[in-house]
Amino acid sequence: MSTTLGSQGAIFNQAQDVVTLVQSNPTALAAAQAMLQLGGAIKYTAGSSAGQVNTAYSVAALAVVAGAPQSLKFVTAGALVDALNNVINLANVKFIVIQAAVTNTANVVISGDLLNSIFGSTFSLTLAPGAMLKVIDPGTGWTVTGSAADTITITSASVTQTVAVLVGGC
Repeated sequence: MSTTLGSQGAIFNQAQDVVTLVQSNPTALAAAQAMLQLGGAIKYTAGSSAGQVNTAYSVAALAVVAGAPQSLKFVTAGALVDALNNVINLANVKFIVIQAAVTNTANVVISGDLLNSIFGSTFSLTLAPGAMLKVIDPGTGWTVTGSAADTITITSASVTQTVAVLVGGC
């Protein structure tokens, strides 16, 4: 898996899954595309309506230290920034891709209020090294609220582990 971040946005590439995000300027997402092995291509245009994405958070190697969970908040101003250093403040999430590094020596656990709102209950998923969580809604996405449903938490019970994260929405 590789992620390239730069002035033109982010590219997430894995053997059978490709999500390409290209930002032409700090405030507009020019194009986003998700290719899935099953179900064909899902293409997002720039914007904030159904089938559109205007921002994304991407990190290729997020270190998750044992006993110190990583909490990613997608509404809180200043908590996360995109590839062009713009503050991320999502109203809707269109896709979430989280993969534990193949080189990890232990599992990581994915949870949080944002995932609870998508799956309708208390959600927790253990990812073994190399495993992936991928949730995609090509339509309007899932509503993100600042008071509760805006956080994804990634935890490691043992030594520091690494995950790749890509979340897009508007």
